[in-house]
Amino acid sequence: MSETPSLYVRVRQMAELLRAEIKEGRWQPGCVLTQPALARRYGAPVHIVTAAIGLLREEGLVESRSRIGTRPKAAGETWDAPDGVPQILHIECTVRAHR
Repeated sequence: MSETPSLYVRVRQMAELLRAEIKEGRWQPGCVLTQPALARRYGAPVHIVTAAIGLLREEGLVESRSRIGTRPKAAGETWDAPDGVPQILHIECTVRAHR
């Protein structure tokens, strides 16, 4: 019998770790991190981080954008552009404001 945790368990553990980082303020709203950066930070495979991020996204804790990264959701902020503002411009301004 293998001592290596199953994929399901590893994804759940990573989600718990990331959830704690958010709730304890170590990963703050607006702080954009890529999945490869999170994988390096926690020494986990990218596919585990990707699946864990998916769970957190389903819970409404984070939002992700392709080629940009993932960030904890902040009250009153979204990557969805206001009417009349091109999506890419809105995202660039949002990311720049939090650097």
